[in-house]
Formats: sequence, C-alpha cells, structure tokens
Amino acid sequence: MCEDDPDLGRTVALWVGDVLAHRLYSARTRLLDLYAPYGSGYLL
Repeated sequence: MCEDDPDLGRTVALWVGDVLAHRLYSARTRLLDLYAPYGSGYLL
C-alpha cells in the first residue's frame, strides 16, 4: 500500500519514527535513572 500511495508511506514512516524515537528516549532516561550516579556522567 505504501508503494502505491507515497503520501501514506511518508505518513507511516513518520509515525513509526516518532514512536521509535519516543521509546528510545524513554529507555535512555530509564537507564540513566537506574545506573548513573545522580546523572553525573561518570561511574563510581
């Protein structure tokens, strides 16, 4: 369907990209909360 309708393909790609970016940002934030000593950027 995306090959037949370029506008649909673009919309789907942007939606998937937004979801992926949000999930990666959430995972990064969670990992920093768990393993970084108060967000200082270095390990103990």
